[in-house]
Amino acid sequence: MANERLTPFMLFFCEHKDAVQASKPSAAPHEVSQMIAEQWKSLSAEKARAYSVLSATYTEQKKTTAAPAKKRKDRKEKDPKAPKSATSAYMYFSKHHRMLLKQENSDLTFGDLGKTVGAMWKAATPEEKRPFEELAAEDKTRYVNELSDYKKSQEADAASAPPPSNSVLSSGGAAKESSTTTTTTTTTTDKKRTKPPPT
Repeated sequence: MANERLTPFMLFFCEHKDAVQASKPSAAPHEVSQMIAEQWKSLSAEKARAYSVLSATYTEQKKTTAAPAKKRKDRKEKDPKAPKSATSAYMYFSKHHRMLLKQENSDLTFGDLGKTVGAMWKAATPEEKRPFEELAAEDKTRYVNELSDYKKSQEADAASAPPPSNSVLSSGGAAKESSTTTTTTTTTTDKKRTKPPPT
């Protein structure tokens, strides 16, 4: 994306994550995030400015290599009765960490939060992702079951729908027959008119 950027905090987080985890191996993912956020708050203005410069440099590099924007496809209207799609492990991870990051870094914009969480997800270990993947697996089972019930309901509604009326077909047949009769009568009349007089 042309406007993608790594915020100063994102750079700081990625740089210090491994060190914090090594010093606190038993800490949960959200605890690691909180500890890094505390370190960021206590960072001197000079050091924080260095991360801002790195962030700006990365943004300029992305602008020079920006790919052309893709056209968005029109979405079909969704049936309100259809089941809610399954939530991915990343979305559970995002919901969990967005609130914590917003509490610790109130100056982060909505876009910055999304990019920060994305960087955290990429840097997360399989053990850190596992609880969110388990939640996603449970929700996928829920979605599959609800989708099966929804399809059965759709099939039942289609089977109980009344068949199309035959009135249109009947009127069409009558009109065709009337047209044939008229054509025959016209042909007979023409023949009488063209008959030569007796000699």
